[in-house]
Amino acid sequence: MTRDTDTTPHFDAAPVQRATIDGVPIAFRDVGDGPPILFLPGWPTDGRTFAPLVDALAPRYRCIVPDLPGAGQSRWVRGRDLGPRAQAALVERLVAERGALDELTIVGSDSGGMIARWLAARCAPRALVLFNTEIPGWRAPFQRRARALARWLPGYTSIAMRQLTSDRYLSSPAGFGGTLADHDLLVGSFRDRFIDPLTRSHQRMDDARRSFIAVLDWAELDALSDIHRRITAPTWFIWGRDDPTFPVTRARAMHAEFTDPRGFELIDRARLYVHEDQPDAVAGQLDRILTEVHRR
Repeated sequence: MTRDTDTTPHFDAAPVQRATIDGVPIAFRDVGDGPPILFLPGWPTDGRTFAPLVDALAPRYRCIVPDLPGAGQSRWVRGRDLGPRAQAALVERLVAERGALDELTIVGSDSGGMIARWLAARCAPRALVLFNTEIPGWRAPFQRRARALARWLPGYTSIAMRQLTSDRYLSSPAGFGGTLADHDLLVGSFRDRFIDPLTRSHQRMDDARRSFIAVLDWAELDALSDIHRRITAPTWFIWGRDDPTFPVTRARAMHAEFTDPRGFELIDRARLYVHEDQPDAVAGQLDRILTEVHRR
C-alpha cells in the first residue's frame, strides 16, 4: 500500500471537525459506520498517520481519529497540564460527546499508546491494541537527552527547525532514523506530512516542543506498570520487529503485565512507526483482531 493521498479516499473525504474540551481545542475526523475505534497517534504525527488503516476499516467500523494537542490541526494550550493522563481525560470526553464510548476499541501508537493505556483504565473499552509505545522503567538512549534539550536549551525551537531541514540529520539516530525502517519514506511522505510543517512555522515547532516535554512525563510513564494491571480489556500488541527505541524483548515483558494479554504480533521490516512502514500488514492484523473482538 502506498501513501499517495488517492489511496485513502474515505479518510480524505471526511471533514476535519473541531471540539473544545475543558478549554482545549481538538481537531478530529469521524469516519465510517459500525463499532467505534479510537486511534491515538504518537509524537510528532497526527491523525493522518492512520489514514490507510482507517480506509481499510471504515466500510465496517466507525473510526474516530483526533489530532492530539500540539499536533496537526490541534493547537497546544500553554499553562495546562497536558500529560498523558490529562490527555486521556480529554479524549474520553470527546468520545463520550460523540456517543462512542460503548463497545469502543482503542488503538494507540508511540506516545499515543501511553494516552491509550490511561484511557483504557478509565473507561473499560471492548479492546485495546497497542503499536510500538513507551515501556515503564525503560528510557530509549536518546529520550532523556532529547527531553532535557527541548526543555532547557535556549533557542531550541529555532535550532530544531534548522536541523530538521537536513535529510542527513533527519535520517540519523539523533533525528528520526530509528523510527522507520524505510528511510525513503522518512525523507519522502513522512517528512511531507509531519516534519516540513514544523520547519515552516516557529509556532508549530514550539507547540511540538511543548508537547514532547509533556507526553514524556517519566512519573506517568512508570506508573503504567500498575495501570496495566487495572486494564480489564483484552490487549493485543502489533510491534515493529526492528524497533531500536522500544525493543521487542522489553515489549514482551510489558505485554505480560496486562490483565488479559492476547496476541503479540511482530511485523517484519518495521520500526517504531510500524503502521507507516507496513500499513498493509498492520491493517490486516488489526482487521483480524477486530473480527475476533466482535465475534465474542
